[in-house]
Amino acid sequence: MSTLESNLEKRLAQNLRKSPDDDVQMEQSAMETRLTMLEQQFQHMQSAQLSTDTKVTQMQTQIEQQSKSLGDRIDQRMSEQMDRIEQLLCKRGRHE
Repeated sequence: MSTLESNLEKRLAQNLRKSPDDDVQMEQSAMETRLTMLEQQFQHMQSAQLSTDTKVTQMQTQIEQQSKSLGDRIDQRMSEQMDRIEQLLCKRGRHE
């Protein structure tokens, strides 16, 4: 285990000691091409994000509307049930 660690440390030390001249230099046109491609990808991602934000906002609005509608419907049903219970209690009171 210690030999594995020492080998790993040696390799890391060698990689860290490399001079900047050892790095592969990109040609100017290749860098510009790559930069243009990255800018296009970024713009595409921004557009996709805006589209997603719009859809989320629409869904939130729809959920709020459905929630209100459901709440109103539950209130209506509860009111109907209370009216029915009151009617039954009134009938019961007359029969006693």
